[in-house]
Amino acid sequence: MFIPEGQNQTFAQLGTQKNGLSMRRRALDAFVTFLRES
Repeated sequence: MFIPEGQNQTFAQLGTQKNGLSMRRRALDAFVTFLRES
């Protein structure tokens, strides 16, 4: 069971909130920023 730091629910219980916390989301945001600045 994984509970993100600062949260009191597991990733499964977070629903759409987990998108903002996931490593994939952070990587995608960084990639989009890179593309826009290139």
